[in-house]
Formats: sequence, C-alpha cells, structure tokens
Amino acid sequence: MMKRVLITLFSHYKRHPGQLAMLLVGLWVASALWSSVQAINATAKESYARANELFSADTEQLDRLDNAPLSMDDYIALRRAGLPVSPLLEARLSHEDQPLTLLGIDPFTLPSGEGSGSFTEFITPPWQTQLAPDTLPTLGLNRGDCPRCDAATQWASATAPATA
Repeated sequence: MMKRVLITLFSHYKRHPGQLAMLLVGLWVASALWSSVQAINATAKESYARANELFSADTEQLDRLDNAPLSMDDYIALRRAGLPVSPLLEARLSHEDQPLTLLGIDPFTLPSGEGSGSFTEFITPPWQTQLAPDTLPTLGLNRGDCPRCDAATQWASATAPATA
C-alpha cells in the first residue's frame, strides 16, 4: 500500500518537476525562517531576563541589620571594599492625582552591557528618559514628546520601550 502511494507521488512530480522544486524551496524557506525566529526569541528572552533581573525583587539587595536606609558612607565603604554594588533609587510621585514611581540608577556603577542604547547618549544632552508605555498617556504625552519638569528645564525625549 505504501509503495503504491509513493509511486503515485513520484509519478506526479515526475510530470510536474516545477511543483517538486517549489515544494522543496518552500520547506527550505520555512525551516530557515523557523530557525531565525527561534534565535530572535532566545535573544529577546535573554535580554528581558537581564532587564528584569536589574529591577526585580529577586536581585541581591543589601539591607542594614537595624533596617535603617543605607547611607552614602555605607555605599562608599562597600565600593572601596571592592563590592560591585550599584544604587537603585526609588521615589513615588504624584502627577495630577496619578501616582508615579520613579526609578533612578547610577549608570557608572552598572556592569558593562546592561541596558540598551549608548552610554554616551544617556549622559549627554539631550539626555534620555525611559517611560513605561502606559505612563505616556498619564502624563499627556506621545512617543517622542519632550516633557517639561518646570518652566526652564526640559526632560529628554519621552521614549517607551518597544513592545512586541
């Protein structure tokens, strides 16, 4: 039975070699695209994991035994002792009765390769600000707008991380 099916298929493709060629090209392209998508997904997962590790509660956190906040002297002592610590500052703000959480990092103490974009672009005018996509409408902004923090100072262009 299987032999008869194979003979029938081969006889069809013997009369229509263009269809056989297109079938093989289609299979080849599909497998190449599948492999590419898998590679891109793996890279994206790794990147998201690194970013999540930087800002998640699972990261290692230093706390004092007396539960007092770490002082600048504590931070300096840890850095001088050779520990690769990096401060993460968190503040809660209110904008038109909307609560906002502001996270601040010290880019000079982060391990190399963390984050996205150029370090030079981050620390030089016109600066950079990363906002969550759902925060832009809360502030009345669109992607690429320049928010103002007061009448004289202009923040960096408002950018929200791209979402897939």
